[in-house]
Amino acid sequence: MPRRLLPASIATLIAAACAQEVSVHIRGGDRPPNPNFLTVDTGVDVDEFQIVLRNLRLQAYPTDGGVDLEGVAHIGPEAYLVDLPGSSLTGGVFTPLFSKDDTGAKGYYEMDIDLAPVSDADVQTKPGLAPLLGKTFVIKGRNKQGVPFTFESSMQQVLVRPAVYRMGLNNNNLDVNIAPNTWFKDADGGILDPATTDPAIRAKIEANVAASIDAYEDDNMDGIPDPEG
Repeated sequence: MPRRLLPASIATLIAAACAQEVSVHIRGGDRPPNPNFLTVDTGVDVDEFQIVLRNLRLQAYPTDGGVDLEGVAHIGPEAYLVDLPGSSLTGGVFTPLFSKDDTGAKGYYEMDIDLAPVSDADVQTKPGLAPLLGKTFVIKGRNKQGVPFTFESSMQQVLVRPAVYRMGLNNNNLDVNIAPNTWFKDADGGILDPATTDPAIRAKIEANVAASIDAYEDDNMDGIPDPEG
């Protein structure tokens, strides 16, 4: 019996139904979202936060320190500038980062994100990165005393974020969550002044910013990690 070919329009629809689009959003706010979550008021007002996130990748196997193994999916291989006003850093506000097609139906168990300062080569490729040349992130605002500050960092780190990322044939969303309420808290309960020139205090703020960046699957975009099952 001769094989009947599908009309091009139907074949296109079937391919579209089977394709998987992965969207990645930045979510600003505490995580997990909790209306009863009590935070220490540091008195710091953030007016703008800029950071470059690089080489977002999903690992098929948990790794040690972000080392790529077989089955890694580089969903965001570029350098992405995140530029958020203070109003987008709280209250669970979502900001699109990028979308990617055809990741495939597969389970992953870790997202890795690279932090590194913007280089001249980066700017040549993406001129929009020029404001952060030589820097990884910048925070602008006013400290508890109302003094304006610009906190700049050139830190380098691989963020390793274990979780269950179940990629399927539906549209999937991954949250990269940033929780600014933790940036200026000291481990002893004190407040870290972003206007300081003390390298020890600045190092603590840098570590807090990196630790505040989380990642998880959130298909319904409610800010809560999806169940593993």
